Amino acid sequence: MKDTIYASIRVAAIKNLSHARGGLGASELHGKRLDEISQERVVRAVEPLCWSKAGHGLELELTAAYKAHKSELGAVERQGAAIGMHVIAIVSPDWLRENGESAHDPENPRVKALIREAQAWVESWAGTSSCYAYRFDMDEAGSGLVDLFVAPARIQKRKTGKGNAAKEVNTISIRMAKDELLKQEQALDPNIRKSGEAMQSSWARWCQQHLDPRILRGQPKAKTGRDHIHAEAYKQAYEDGYAAGVKAGGLEGYEAGWIEGSEEGRQTSLTAVQRKRYDTLAAREAEVEAERQRLAREQRQLEKEKVEVAKQRNRLSELLLKAESYQEQFDAVLPLAARKVLPLLLRVLRRAMEAAGWLDGREYTASNPLTPDEREQINTAAGQIRAFSSIDQTAEDFHKAAKSTRPVQAAPPSPGFG
Repeated sequence: MKDTIYASIRVAAIKNLSHARGGLGASELHGKRLDEISQERVVRAVEPLCWSKAGHGLELELTAAYKAHKSELGAVERQGAAIGMHVIAIVSPDWLRENGESAHDPENPRVKALIREAQAWVESWAGTSSCYAYRFDMDEAGSGLVDLFVAPARIQKRKTGKGNAAKEVNTISIRMAKDELLKQEQALDPNIRKSGEAMQSSWARWCQQHLDPRILRGQPKAKTGRDHIHAEAYKQAYEDGYAAGVKAGGLEGYEAGWIEGSEEGRQTSLTAVQRKRYDTLAAREAEVEAERQRLAREQRQLEKEKVEVAKQRNRLSELLLKAESYQEQFDAVLPLAARKVLPLLLRVLRRAMEAAGWLDGREYTASNPLTPDEREQINTAAGQIRAFSSIDQTAEDFHKAAKSTRPVQAAPPSPGFG
């Protein structure tokens, strides 16, 4: 084991419940190994050690756990403010392996102690029961990290409506919790300026008191000049070190290979991961641009169709106006009362022709004096008269219609109707 064991903290605000970066949903997908980054980090099939307020069997359901947490505390959120913190409590994995046990063994007593004390530490300053979920991943190359999901609540005075007096409400507030911790640590070290520094000092001291007095506070980046080693780089360096160790022979060779190859593996892996992420981002941007162009084309087509519909509507309006005009003209030429009389005139004509012997039921008689051309003319005239109106009136209707118009004089008998 290395001579020096360090403790450190990483923390990020949880902005909302979404699956976007910084959202609780994104952390939930990561814990379930449903996002690309988490799938790349897996090196062994081992379930995590985890717990949440969502209940048994729902340990990785962070959104449900957060809602249960809010209900338990009777807390509300401030509009636009972060809804919690993702705190990662870290101890050198060498400390977990010191007694010959694997840092990825769920039965390792030091793994259990690290998880227990990480939760106890965060609730010592964020508030009792402020942690609603934790997770210790066993399937990654790295180890010694406890993911804590924390939503501290503090009593704040808030107005519940316009014109209402302010009242005390239990409210999710990471700012107040971090400010309280900062003041506590500044009382011990006036040189501490930020809440992040306060967390680092507080966690290291807690580890010394509850885990091992040899554990030291991690050195600030400003002093070491080192960059944070991402999990992808750690995994690659782990694999490079393992390969070099096998080549050198035995576990001692592995340890030597890991130490020697870690920096080179870290730099190589980090570059590869960044390149892959850039390629993925570029591909997604291309997909978004293609979709945007497709929508723009559909929008232009829709505008053309709207113009065509407007033209057809105007054309229809013009046709309706013309139809109304034609109707007015037709009414002026042939009033409605006259059109009602036409069917009666047609029947009178047919009866007159039958009485004259021109027609005999459905067939013409042998003594019919009309020529075929004359009969065709009569049928054509009858059809035209019939087209003027389809109203079938009785003889009584005819008399009523006649009374409503001027008196009709009896016509002299036709020479052919004798």
